[in-house]
Amino acid sequence: VNLMFTYWFYCSSITTSTTEQIKIGISMNKLLSFKTETNGLPLWRARSNDEGQPHIVRLAAVLCDAETQEVIDQMDVVIRPDGWEIPQETIEVHGIAFDHAVEKGIYEHDAVDMFLALVRKADAVVSSNKQFNSRIIRIALKRHAEESHQEAWNDNKENHFCAVKMAKDDLGNKGIALDEALAHYTGNTAKNNDSLVNAESSAKVFFAINNK
Repeated sequence: VNLMFTYWFYCSSITTSTTEQIKIGISMNKLLSFKTETNGLPLWRARSNDEGQPHIVRLAAVLCDAETQEVIDQMDVVIRPDGWEIPQETIEVHGIAFDHAVEKGIYEHDAVDMFLALVRKADAVVSSNKQFNSRIIRIALKRHAEESHQEAWNDNKENHFCAVKMAKDDLGNKGIALDEALAHYTGNTAKNNDSLVNAESSAKVFFAINNK
């Protein structure tokens, strides 16, 4: 069944100080929600193929049926470092130590292939922080994917969403976090400091707003 999801949101114009109301309607069967953990922050002013860009340390994603909202496929992998380190300051954020990643992880290019397989099945993509997570995927694609896949990952497309921004715009609360948005829309007070839980929560917020 094709479902038409229509999401009204406000976004600040890049060229003016006014606020424009934009309507996005997408026909979708499946939604992909994902979360990345890394060994550092992106070099925002540098190109995505810059050697100094961070690597993925953990990648979690859930593919959901848009009608039932059930998870129909998923991935959750730790990445094995291959010539790069995981600094202590990032370990304190995501809890993935270097030795654990070496022992339990898979290579980054294999994780990218797994993720792309889910992307190909999805009609829309969401994450809790689109600016960060989508940039990390773009960096990984520059390293490990064919050019056609790099071009296909255009996070400025109308079917790429930020769950927290959706909640901020819907509720008029610019300071809301994913935990708070999830609790507001679903009553679920689960903490989202786990990558897979974060991905699941972003999907739930997305569906809650679009089903209003």
